[in-house]
Amino acid sequence: MVISTKQPKKVVAIDFGTSTTLVAVRPPNGIPEVIAIGAAPGATLMPSVVDANDFTIVGEHVSEDTAHRSVKSDLTRSESEQVSQESREQAENRVRAIVKEAFRRAEERVPDLLHDAEVFVGCPALWSGHNRKRLATIIRELGHSVDFGNVLDEPVAAGISWIRDEWLQGGTRPVGDVLVFDPGGGTLDVAYLRVTENKDANLPDISILYADSIAKSGDFVDQLLVNQLCSKSAELIAFKGGTQLRDTARMLKEQLSFSEIARFNAGAPVSRVVSCSNADLEEAIAPFLTDVKRLITNVVKGVQLRSEPGVTPYEIRTAQIFDFSTILAPKVNFVVLAGGLSRIPVFESEIRTMFINANIITLENPQEAVVRGLCYGQELVHLNLPRPPISFYARVTYQDRGVTVQEEHCIYQAFSPLFRFEQALASNGNLYREWQCQVPVRAVVDFYAVVPTVDDSVPTEGRLVAFKQTGSNRNSVGRAAKKPSSSSTDSFVRLTHTHDPRQIHGHVRFVIYPTAEIAFYGATYHMAARVENWTPTPGNFKVGEHIASSWLPYTLVRSSWESDNSVGVVHSSPIKSRDR
Repeated sequence: MVISTKQPKKVVAIDFGTSTTLVAVRPPNGIPEVIAIGAAPGATLMPSVVDANDFTIVGEHVSEDTAHRSVKSDLTRSESEQVSQESREQAENRVRAIVKEAFRRAEERVPDLLHDAEVFVGCPALWSGHNRKRLATIIRELGHSVDFGNVLDEPVAAGISWIRDEWLQGGTRPVGDVLVFDPGGGTLDVAYLRVTENKDANLPDISILYADSIAKSGDFVDQLLVNQLCSKSAELIAFKGGTQLRDTARMLKEQLSFSEIARFNAGAPVSRVVSCSNADLEEAIAPFLTDVKRLITNVVKGVQLRSEPGVTPYEIRTAQIFDFSTILAPKVNFVVLAGGLSRIPVFESEIRTMFINANIITLENPQEAVVRGLCYGQELVHLNLPRPPISFYARVTYQDRGVTVQEEHCIYQAFSPLFRFEQALASNGNLYREWQCQVPVRAVVDFYAVVPTVDDSVPTEGRLVAFKQTGSNRNSVGRAAKKPSSSSTDSFVRLTHTHDPRQIHGHVRFVIYPTAEIAFYGATYHMAARVENWTPTPGNFKVGEHIASSWLPYTLVRSSWESDNSVGVVHSSPIKSRDR
């Protein structure tokens, strides 16, 4: 993490969760304060519930008979499953209703809360650019200036909250590797952070090395417990599909965070006292624990993968450097338990077994960790994210019967996963993302990157990202004295490939690896560069101007080209000083 040089503003953060919603405010250079938006005096949690028939009724005022819960999960499902356009719009309207009510209550407690404030919101680590855009657009339509960079991964925010609290309030000032375990209502999120000391600023530098999640968590555990209760008592089977028994399971689960035996007097139609032990809960969630351990293992291995170029899935499964228990787990210095579900004893027990050398941190108010961390979003300019937060495009220009044809292809959408860890390991698949195209004779292909924005009216030309070389060429092949470039500068906005007219068709290829290495291949030239850090927030960019106002640093990994007689080349288009 690098601290922004922008003048700090008031920050308002909203943690729109599957079960509850929270709002916090942080004055410039101040400490976050969670606002009491709950119905009860002093309560900070507002239930993320909306009336199924009347979206103006939100939170505690919703009747159990008409309550629509897990609204946030509707967004997650609509991205991974085939749903109708009507269902998508209904999901967005429910989200809009909850966010609007949360802000209304917050402004009621703190007048002018949103005046001249920058708003940040959290999302699950598994969300791609599509859902991040949907959430940002909803908040933007409510009148708040929000873009892609204002949507931050929830486990990252939870980890930053703990780290900043420890540093700023005279705590342990942790330095080292931090794993954040954040099981929420709809998703289980895990993030891996690396903390070093910035002695000049007397603040921590934070790198986000990996983050991932699965669409299973609190709601899934509730259903597993319902199944367990029905298997123990045949009288409950008749209520298995009802909301009352599921709500009972949720109450029992929460009680078991603090006691060995839980009892709850369920209302109609169950109308009886239902009991459950921690042993029953552990038996019920055994399948989920397998998923939990697999996700944690994949995140930790993903960190190692980012520093090992050219690794194959077979090597991840077999190589000593990827051994979890002896090599990777001992590198973790701290494990932060965030999210309400982390209070279940079996989770902490499993994590202590997996990370025997780490300090296990149990947060005092785990449900507030995400919203507090989001309050520091304004300061986060450079984060080493596992998924690039910028989009890559290829523009193909060619002649067709005397007419100039120009095609623009989005070859990588910001925040998209480069690969699916489980699928890659199971099938020995690719550990990268690629785009390739056959181009006609004399075609010209421009590769370039742009800052994503929810404002579709801003053209890609107004969001171009500048690259600047900061490291030496590690593996240059060919005639090093004459690079195929129109300028001697090592900075560029776009790479242009001109197809060799001696061939009928040409082949161009773009590849992006988990190591943050990007490669451009033409018929006679290829270039690979490793980006030192991505820029996930728009703070470094003036969206809408000709070019980004700040550089994206990279190190040239390798490049090669043919002799000067070759017509097919890639050249870099330099940034002029006036554009900086």
